[in-house]
Amino acid sequence: MMNHLTVDEAGFPNHQGPLDPQWLLVLVLDVRTDTACFMWGYELDPYVEPDLINKSIMKARIPLRESMLLHAAGSIMKDAVHLVARKARSKVRHPMRYGLTPPPPPERKGGGAA
Repeated sequence: MMNHLTVDEAGFPNHQGPLDPQWLLVLVLDVRTDTACFMWGYELDPYVEPDLINKSIMKARIPLRESMLLHAAGSIMKDAVHLVARKARSKVRHPMRYGLTPPPPPERKGGGAA
């Protein structure tokens, strides 16, 4: 079950427009209240506002049990690794198609020194 958050609810009230693709989907666990939610984060961005994150955790109301926590985190990470590997496979095989490597330098005529 995933909590779909707006940018404001995820702790980024000043962000305009859609989130960049390099942003990460972060699973936030609050063991004090036994709840969790998903939010968008950016490599431990210092501009994330903890109060808004806490608000979104309470809004999500996804119950957790301590005995399930390790298993759930493992399953989530395993699924994430499979998803990344599946998406990356095509990019590794065809990097030019995705603009991941520069094109080869143009052929020079005349053989002069650069």
